[in-house]
Amino acid sequence: MRSDATRQLNKASEASSLALGSALSPTLRAHLTEWMMASRDAAAQRLLAGLPAGWRIANKPGTWEGSATNHIGGLFPPNRPPIVVAAYLGRARGSVTDQEAVLAEVARIIIMRSA
Repeated sequence: MRSDATRQLNKASEASSLALGSALSPTLRAHLTEWMMASRDAAAQRLLAGLPAGWRIANKPGTWEGSATNHIGGLFPPNRPPIVVAAYLGRARGSVTDQEAVLAEVARIIIMRSA
């Protein structure tokens, strides 16, 4: 299987433009970010599970059982600029629970590398 990060880079760029850039007015950007921060559906066991206390997340998770598990959003560390993440697990082995644990580990790695 060919590894292609184009989709992830495009999604990260789109998320950054919408949530942090000038694609939306400041009012709409704030509303979108608040809406995404309030989302707690499938996100609880993914990137959010890997964040330390004080960090917030604005996110949009997605799951296609047996095909892909992903998570797109912004990580908001205290007193620092946000970090945009697009993590896709396509055709990943294991259960959705196993895949969610991988996404939590992605958050931990991002935190370690951003310190």
